Amino acid sequence: MNIKKFPNPKLNLPKDLKKKAKEDPALFFKYVDNYINLVGKYIYTDINLDYQPVDDNHIHAWIQRIVSANLLRSLYIRNEFVETINTRNFVGMFLPLKAWFEIVGVLASILDLLEKKLSKEDLREKLEPYCLGNRGITKIGEVESINVLTMINKANRYLEKMQKEVQNKDKASPETFFTSFYDTASNPSHPSFDSMEMVGFLDEESGTWRAELPDNIKEKIVTSIDGYGGLLMSPLFIENICQKIFLIEKDKFFKLKSKKYFD
Repeated sequence: MNIKKFPNPKLNLPKDLKKKAKEDPALFFKYVDNYINLVGKYIYTDINLDYQPVDDNHIHAWIQRIVSANLLRSLYIRNEFVETINTRNFVGMFLPLKAWFEIVGVLASILDLLEKKLSKEDLREKLEPYCLGNRGITKIGEVESINVLTMINKANRYLEKMQKEVQNKDKASPETFFTSFYDTASNPSHPSFDSMEMVGFLDEESGTWRAELPDNIKEKIVTSIDGYGGLLMSPLFIENICQKIFLIEKDKFFKLKSKKYFD
C-alpha cells in the first residue's frame, strides 16, 4: 500500500496551543503528526503463520504478526486522537491517549521476552497470550490476554533500562513514568472525580457543582494540556522499542519473506 493513501489526518492545533508546543519541548505534537513515518517501516503483511511449531520460523512469524498488528492498530488510535484535538473534544481525548500508551506496553513486553533469550518452547508459551489472548466470552480456548497494567509495568522496566544505557550505569532509579501517566489518562476516561471535573467544576465557596458550557470545555485543550504532556511521548517510545525488536529479529524476519505493508 502506498503510505500516502493511508488515512492520516493532520493536527489542526489552536493558535495558542501551537505557540505553547513551540515553547514546551514536552508537547510532542510534531511526532504525532509524523507518527506514520516513524513506525510504518516496521509493519508487515502476508505473514505466513502456517509453519509447524518445530520450525524456527513459527515463533518469529508470531512475533512479526504481534508487532505488525499492534502498530497498524496504533495508526488508527493516533488518528482518533488527532480527531479529538481537531474537534476540541477534550473529554474524548483521553481514550485514544490511554490506548496508545497500551501499545507501548505490549511492545515493551515483547522486547522484554526477546532480551531474556528464552528457549524456543518457553518463548512460544510466553508469547501465546499476546498472540491469541482475549477476555470474556470471546476468549480463545483457555488463553487469556495479559493484564494491561502488567504490560504498562514492562514499559516502566524498558524506560529504566534506557536510563541505564544513556547514563552508562549499572543501576537506575526505578521508573514509574508509564504507570503514573497511564493512571493520569485513566481517571478522565472513567467515571471518576477527574472525569466529572472535565465537564464542570466544584465551587467551594457556594458548595455547588456547576456544569461547563461546551466552549469552555473546548478551551481546556489549550489551558489544561500541560499536565498531560507526557502522554504525547508514545510515538518516540514506540519507535525506539521497534528499533530494538528489529535489531534482535532482523535475520529471522528476513527469512519469513513477508511483505512490507507500506511499499
